[in-house]
Amino acid sequence: MRAYGGFEGNGQTLRILTQLDKYTESNGLDPTRRLILGVLKYPASYSEVVNESAYGQLQSGSREWLFKSSGFKPPKCYLDSEADTVSFALQPFDHDDALLFRSGRKTTEPVEHRKTKYKALDTTIMDLADEISYSLHDLEDAISLRMIDKSMWMDYFSDKSHLFEACQRSSFDLTAEDVADKLFGRSYLRKECIGTLVHLMITSVTLQVQHPDFKSGMLRYKVALPAEVEALREAIFSLVEDKVIRHENVQLLEFKGQKLIVELFNVLASDPTRFLPAETCKKYREAEKADDKKNAGH
Repeated sequence: MRAYGGFEGNGQTLRILTQLDKYTESNGLDPTRRLILGVLKYPASYSEVVNESAYGQLQSGSREWLFKSSGFKPPKCYLDSEADTVSFALQPFDHDDALLFRSGRKTTEPVEHRKTKYKALDTTIMDLADEISYSLHDLEDAISLRMIDKSMWMDYFSDKSHLFEACQRSSFDLTAEDVADKLFGRSYLRKECIGTLVHLMITSVTLQVQHPDFKSGMLRYKVALPAEVEALREAIFSLVEDKVIRHENVQLLEFKGQKLIVELFNVLASDPTRFLPAETCKKYREAEKADDKKNAGH
């Protein structure tokens, strides 16, 4: 897909909402500007942030699916085909706000994709909810699946007990040992503890200025956790990442998915009119005709 505008999961979400979903003939869910802005996690197009040197190369003679995934990750962006959609979403903002919102941060490495800096307020709410969920509910699942046990927890937090103490307040008075006893006790105690941690993080959320030059409140402000609560969330996520996400069995499943997707794509590309759904096949034929006309004109 690199030669055809690339592919990126968040960009595809935007495309589904605004074009592919079946609630309207050609406008997807027909979302409002605010909804579009809310799912626009990375307000830059693929061509604006891609760095071709950041991509790896397939080894000569190796199978197409046999590659190191870290060398083939696309930039975080929306797809070039959604440029008009993003312009529509940003239309109410003045030129300076829109320009600042879409500005990127400087990369420190010549082999990195460029990155965006800012998100709209609604997007930061969604993003933070996602981070809390990944940290706490993935922890709950990992304990249920016995991928994390009490000894792992105690060993990891042996020098981090201060993180719990720093978060103590009227609605949260648990120590690292208290949390361990509940998480690795009866299932109802585990759910109660996870609920307490979720409550701590949700009720700790603050509104912060992400850049004072934004005129619109929708762009000026973001939600974030206080430093001490964010430090606790990051520590919990780091444990989950180390013991679950990076676990060899999970990585093996991810690799199998990589192989399956590449092979499925090749099957579809080899004979599109045979395997694609009727409506998608119609679009393919129309694009093919348009491409033939374009080539005939040269």
